[in-house]
Amino acid sequence: MTAPDLNAGDLPHLTADRPRYRSATHRTTRELFGHDGQFFTVPGTFPGGLPDHVGFTDAVYAVLHAPNPATGEAEYSVRDVNGRRLTLGTPAPDQDTAIRSALSALAEKRRAHAQQVEHNRVHTHRNRHLRCPRPLLLPAR
Repeated sequence: MTAPDLNAGDLPHLTADRPRYRSATHRTTRELFGHDGQFFTVPGTFPGGLPDHVGFTDAVYAVLHAPNPATGEAEYSVRDVNGRRLTLGTPAPDQDTAIRSALSALAEKRRAHAQQVEHNRVHTHRNRHLRCPRPLLLPAR
């Protein structure tokens, strides 16, 4: 089986247990969130086309099947497993749509972060950039 290409629109592989490399023990979504679901890993190379100097680590997310508190209808949502466990993307009635929504939101966040990193690289005062008209003057020691 080949690895999914998220940049080409493939969906990630889903697993029942949390990947071991991100946790000392395997845990299920029911143990972590109280709802049934599956885990998937998004590689640090997603989305494609970002500069090489902007590095992201692999991230683990869970797609959960849980009732909507407002309507009571079952829906799928994607949550961050590590950190603050925020919902990523918008909840959807089917799993594939929820995952695609989450990947789209993650791509937007990563592109915005990469753009900010690039802006900071160009406009930092420690490095002289070709677009800057005057050289950096350091204080005398």
